Amino acid sequence: MLERPTRRSIVLFPARLTKHAAGMPHYVRKLLARLVVAPAFALLAPLGLLAPLGLVAPLGLVAPLGLLAPGAALAQQASGVSYAITPIVVVNDEAITNVDLDARIRFLALTSNRPYNEALRQELYQDALDGLVDEALQLQEAKKSGVVVSDEDVNKFVTALAKQSNQSPEQFLGGLRQAGVDPVTFLRQVRARSAWQKLVIKRLPASQIIDRDELKTEIEAEKARAGQVERDIYQIYLPYTGQDPQQVVAQAQALIQTMGAGQLRFTQAAKQYSKGPNAAAGGSLGWLVDADLPTVIAPAVQALGKGGISQPIQTNDGVYLVAVRDQRTVGQKQGRSVFDIKQLFLRLPADTNSLEAQQKLALAQRVTQGVTGCAAFNEAMISAGDQGSGDLNGIDVTTLPAQVASVIAQLPIGRASPVLPVPNGASIFMVCNKRNEVQELEEGEIRTRLIAAKAERYAERLLRELRRQAFIEVKG
Repeated sequence: MLERPTRRSIVLFPARLTKHAAGMPHYVRKLLARLVVAPAFALLAPLGLLAPLGLVAPLGLVAPLGLLAPGAALAQQASGVSYAITPIVVVNDEAITNVDLDARIRFLALTSNRPYNEALRQELYQDALDGLVDEALQLQEAKKSGVVVSDEDVNKFVTALAKQSNQSPEQFLGGLRQAGVDPVTFLRQVRARSAWQKLVIKRLPASQIIDRDELKTEIEAEKARAGQVERDIYQIYLPYTGQDPQQVVAQAQALIQTMGAGQLRFTQAAKQYSKGPNAAAGGSLGWLVDADLPTVIAPAVQALGKGGISQPIQTNDGVYLVAVRDQRTVGQKQGRSVFDIKQLFLRLPADTNSLEAQQKLALAQRVTQGVTGCAAFNEAMISAGDQGSGDLNGIDVTTLPAQVASVIAQLPIGRASPVLPVPNGASIFMVCNKRNEVQELEEGEIRTRLIAAKAERYAERLLRELRRQAFIEVKG
């Protein structure tokens, strides 16, 4: 298993939470505030909760959140099926029930864009249970330390997330329920993550602060790498663990096909299937130059271009998949293309041969062939688009699904895209503005990156210690 340290780890600390770092120097508190991912949707993007854009089916978000008790076991799921509530596992006297587990499995199935069935349930069972156990430990430890995440905190986050998808909180809630997922499992995840972030900031040891010598060393290392090609690399590791190696290779190939079809992003697949040390971070290994590449994946990485995914890489203990999200030359100013986009989304019935589906597809063709200019497209979007249509401004094209990004990147301003299949329907896009934003690596960015990496490692150590000390009793 690869144990490469990441040069760039992402830790999400809401700016309002940095008050817990009051004992730290002012510049550290300021840097912690910069660790926020600006749009609220970035926190949930790894969960697949961004609506239409092809990332996942348009959902909707959460209604008045104070009415819901995160972590509560409901006797009736959103699907309308009644359950007898039984404990599955007890974590320090707190029970996780079959209803909690079923809701989380359905949530994972939904966010992976895969139809829920018994085979998928068995596949996601352990990941769902592990996630619930970790969240219980995080919330318990936060409570012991006096860390509180209020309903207002959660509500603000959810409202901001819904706004990014052009939806109201009530619409998102309705979408979850329609998909058979009880919103409680989503709210618990948001609350646990927020509490954990507050706790890590509060406890981050003074030894984790970046001193001038450490910063100087990193700057010198950056200068030494100047001129070299550096790649933003992600990996999935699938161990054999007693299986026939060819079966594991087949699993890797199936993942490649699923990702190639746009049904699953690499980071989502890493979170759900990878057993590597970076799985929780979506498989991120960070930005690495050739000299820093693990030997086992180096040839595959060097053969990939930007956006590429390798074929299965067999080793003695398992199979790796690697992806290159981006590449750059160290020491040069970096630029990115930022787009202002309009999206007309049409929800299609499951039977695409039905009269309703054919009528909507015919409408989509008329739009793509006959509408030019953003003003006219906006009118069509308002009059004909389903929930999930709207403006998507300031989008970095590299963050979009490959099949959408490749079209948008080549699309002239004011021209409608072809009709593109997305989960639960079809979308037409129009670019209304695009610009290049220059990004230059500065001392502050390097310092922020180092603090983020240390905070991430500290959080991982703390969670491992909580697991080690916990009383966890499996009931069934």
